[in-house]
Amino acid sequence: MLGQRLGDVADQLADLQAGHLVVTCRLYKAATDLTVIPEVSTTMAEGSWTGDELVETSREDKGGHWLVSVTDNSVVASQPARFVRLRITGPKDGWWMRDTVRDADA
Repeated sequence: MLGQRLGDVADQLADLQAGHLVVTCRLYKAATDLTVIPEVSTTMAEGSWTGDELVETSREDKGGHWLVSVTDNSVVASQPARFVRLRITGPKDGWWMRDTVRDADA
């Protein structure tokens, strides 16, 4: 069941266009205390993630959210590996932290 649900959205999440990785996500307008930061890496090692090589290529107003696409400037074929993530930042005690493990000093 979970795999099927993930598959239903996967074709809209990431794509390869003209040799470039394109990631599309929804940014909900009501979530004003959250920031979504798209990043890429060739190794996934800590400190290797950067947003410098990504460009926002479209933003569509869908009422309660924007549908945003970002494109990687690097051609996928020129890289041995390419990984992308959406880093989400916000208040430490926000609603989205309710069911996650918190830092010991929180």
